[in-house]
Amino acid sequence: MKPELIPITDPLDFIMMPIDQNKSFQSRIGNPQFEETASNIGKKIAVFGRKYDNFISSLFSSQYRYYFDVDNEYIKQKLILLHAPIIYRGDWTLSNETQNFLKTKNLQAPDLYLPLMGLITLVLLQCLNIGINNATQQYISIYMINSFWKCLIISFIEVIFMRIMFYLFGNLKVSIIDLISISNYRYCSLTTLFIFNLMTYHIFWTVGTIYILLSQAVFVYKSSQICIEQQIQTNQECDNSLDPTLALLLSLLQITCSCLILFII
Repeated sequence: MKPELIPITDPLDFIMMPIDQNKSFQSRIGNPQFEETASNIGKKIAVFGRKYDNFISSLFSSQYRYYFDVDNEYIKQKLILLHAPIIYRGDWTLSNETQNFLKTKNLQAPDLYLPLMGLITLVLLQCLNIGINNATQQYISIYMINSFWKCLIISFIEVIFMRIMFYLFGNLKVSIIDLISISNYRYCSLTTLFIFNLMTYHIFWTVGTIYILLSQAVFVYKSSQICIEQQIQTNQECDNSLDPTLALLLSLLQITCSCLILFII
């Protein structure tokens, strides 16, 4: 008598099923609730993707690309203007001709390239100085992150104060991007101060610091007058009698925030 054969079922046997049997198998394991949930998740992902594309498009739109439209000549002349604004004999006021200039032809036009590169360079130089003093790599990483956040928070608070001052002095609605640019050119000057102190072994630290702070104050004073004049030209009801006072207060605010940054980093 032959032994009874026990049928063996291959768990992957459904792959070799005919098409109609495969469909019947999928219909047996299908779950309407699961399919509806997956469909809703897919719709949400699609909406998020569209919002992300719109955000990236607006971020890199022509409005913001303008603030990064610089060349080597502009950077060189702008750095000279930042470090020696007193000796600059050009016209700091706005006119119909200077408003139509390209950024590379108008040194007074605000940009975001130099403030961003100045901040990054300053923090990296500080980390390099810590590394030279035999600090651990973990400490350098933590210091870098903390320094970036501290500088960004101070810059954010300064821009808020600047906006409030412009509002109090005649309700002047200056662009936030312009205020960020004008106030954060300081990082280029502070980077130069840091390099100068390293080269001179901090012998002339006091003299260099005073000169850099005064240069920042003069630059902000002149640049804020450009913003004020531009707002007065667009809004004839604005009173320009307090313009020097507002520009002076903004210069003092710039010096205060720069001293705070030098203290915390």
